Amino acid sequence: MKTPYFFMEAPPFTPPPSILDTIKNLWKFTLRPAPIKREHNVVEVKLPLIFQILLIELVVLTVLLLLLSYLYKAMGLQVQGKEQVWALVVNKPFLLLFVTFVLFAPLKEEIVFRLPLEYSGVFLVAALATFLFHYGPALIIRTQTSLPALLVILASITAFVVAFFKSKKLKGILSRLWTNHFTIVFYFFTLLFAGMHLLNYQDLNLPLYMLPLQVLPQFVGGIFLGYTRLRLGFGWCVGQHMFNNAVALFLLYGYLISN
Repeated sequence: MKTPYFFMEAPPFTPPPSILDTIKNLWKFTLRPAPIKREHNVVEVKLPLIFQILLIELVVLTVLLLLLSYLYKAMGLQVQGKEQVWALVVNKPFLLLFVTFVLFAPLKEEIVFRLPLEYSGVFLVAALATFLFHYGPALIIRTQTSLPALLVILASITAFVVAFFKSKKLKGILSRLWTNHFTIVFYFFTLLFAGMHLLNYQDLNLPLYMLPLQVLPQFVGGIFLGYTRLRLGFGWCVGQHMFNNAVALFLLYGYLISN
């Protein structure tokens, strides 16, 4: 009769990465985004790593926002959309803003812009459907799309989705694009993520060359979120995005209370 046992040998300890290594890996990834080996050890690696990424991101974005603020002031330009933000915060209940801005918005945006960074037909269709639902109405209003043009666009999108699921050739082309040209794929979604934030402004009276600066913080934040998505997983980048939005919301309320 075999002797029963009640425990197994503990797996080898995996040391957490140092913050200097994380900075180097982030910089290397920014210069040439590529698929990353996914971390699986939650306690020893993922938790220390997400705190390091959040800290680095907070420092980088704080410095960037200060530089942009100084640049706007030196050029005699006003920070665009500030009055709209104040009006939104003042006129809406905090709980509603928290649910919308901190919980729902990050989840929708991560489905659109980060979920498809790992190639999958289901991920692509989910991202496209969420994009149309989340951004479609605003794009139609801003571009003043006519009904015939809208019908043509919807028919084209439907045809593409049907062709995607039926055509092995189209699937192969997209799969090779993700495999051989991932840098293009990554920065396409990151630029799209930043560009869609221009829809947040009702009255954007900036010169055309200044528009990239207006969404530069979102572009940089998108790089951090993309790195987290690939190295830690989708749920972790959603949590990181929620944390970022929560910090922004609490800072806004803190500013209002202090003034």
